[in-house]
Amino acid sequence: MDSFTAEAPNRVADIRGAVGAGDAESAQRLAQTFKGMCGLIGAETLAKLGALVEADARLKRVALAERYLEHLENE
Repeated sequence: MDSFTAEAPNRVADIRGAVGAGDAESAQRLAQTFKGMCGLIGAETLAKLGALVEADARLKRVALAERYLEHLENE
């Protein structure tokens, strides 16, 4: 759990960077990884937010994924 707490902000920053660059493929991959990490430790809200970012990126709606990043950063 401590490693997740330490690593999560970096993962979210990576997702934000991909979203900001319009890189749907990287955003999708990073969000999927983040979602899995969250699921493993039972962080359901974070996993759901990661899934929403992943879905938007998969559909090439990277700009829409931005709306979930603030929630990820504040959870």
